[in-house]
Amino acid sequence: KKIMEADYFSGNTVTHTNSPVHYTFWMGDLNYRIEADVPTALSLVEQKNWWRLLELDQLKKVQAKNEAFTDFHESDIAFAPTYKMKRTKDIYSEERNRVPSYCDRILYNHVDGGKVKPLKYAALFNVKGSDHRPVYGAFQLRLLHISGLHFRIRDDVNPTLGLFFQLYDTPKRYQLRFLSLACSGLFAGDVNGLSDPYCVFTSDAFRQALPVSTSV
Repeated sequence: KKIMEADYFSGNTVTHTNSPVHYTFWMGDLNYRIEADVPTALSLVEQKNWWRLLELDQLKKVQAKNEAFTDFHESDIAFAPTYKMKRTKDIYSEERNRVPSYCDRILYNHVDGGKVKPLKYAALFNVKGSDHRPVYGAFQLRLLHISGLHFRIRDDVNPTLGLFFQLYDTPKRYQLRFLSLACSGLFAGDVNGLSDPYCVFTSDAFRQALPVSTSV
């Protein structure tokens, strides 16, 4: 709630196409729980009654009351709660009597004219090592553009990490230029004791655009 009240999300910042942010994805351990006792929640999981579990979900309730994540959307959930799991087994943990819950979520929002088509929303229960199981999503977005759009992402805490790029609208092609891309404090994972960072860009727009070329 405090984040949503910040200047960045106030007013119409994320609802109009003159905003530098056309699509917002909010993901992670949002820590909302299922309001039920453990036996009830486990029984619903066994029945794969996701609809009833979501009726008891705190996030769905606060969204319905416009108390948090107003105007954010979520793909349909058709998987079991991802918390609290045994770290090395596919069973729910009995530690501290935790109720199985959908703590890990992916929410999204977009400006007027934007469109998000959810393609996949699922959990990876075979990925162990944590008491959470990771969720992932795939989405198809409508590309919005403004001629001569310029914007910057800045990290005020760490000035060495910054990204500035420009999107130019030309008659038959887009130019996406990344300038001053830098970072520091990377994990040194190579055998030579150094890091070897790289950027990967994936988009249907790249495959559909003619011609396509990259340069460094």
